[in-house]
Amino acid sequence: MKSQSVLPLTSEFELPSLPYPMDALEPFLGYDNVDILYNGYHAAYVLGLNGALRNALLPAGCSLPGMLGRTSSMSLKLQTYVAGHYNLSLFWKTLSPDINDKPTGVLDEAIQATFGGLAELMKSFALSTQRVTNNGWIWLVSRDGRLLIAATPDHRNPLMDCEPADQHGVPILGLNLWKHAYHDTYQHRLTEYTEQWGRHINWREVERLYLSTL
Repeated sequence: MKSQSVLPLTSEFELPSLPYPMDALEPFLGYDNVDILYNGYHAAYVLGLNGALRNALLPAGCSLPGMLGRTSSMSLKLQTYVAGHYNLSLFWKTLSPDINDKPTGVLDEAIQATFGGLAELMKSFALSTQRVTNNGWIWLVSRDGRLLIAATPDHRNPLMDCEPADQHGVPILGLNLWKHAYHDTYQHRLTEYTEQWGRHINWREVERLYLSTL
């Protein structure tokens, strides 16, 4: 199985530039939500990773997917830095200010074959939110080209070696179920939050990530 890097190999990690202004996802995600996620949490994960590099807790020149594959040997704090940076990098790249885009090509064919279509895939995401009891993520995962939905608690994701084998694969799309991402706007209305997220998916980027796993 191939693994897809959100960021290139580097000796120091950088906070990736947002591919749109911070208010571009309104009303799905407001400026304040993006600000706290990006300038608050995401920036803190990058800062923590670079501190770990300086303290020789991480080897220089290591990739995020490579580190995720051996997180079981890391402290919980270091796991949080690594996975938090990876997860939010993927989250930003797979969102778009444009709405109601649709999958095409081989990705659309895979979604049709696995879920019966985009509407059914979105229903699967909405139903899977019940599997995250506090904070976490719902993922569309490619396992050697086969698609599946996975749910992980906290910052964990399907590339991490501490996840159960039936959850493993390459995340190509992630629904952020951390409460600071949605609670101010949606409270406990996760179905509504999921529906609005689905309208802002950058399917061209998801397709690119999917093709890289084939």
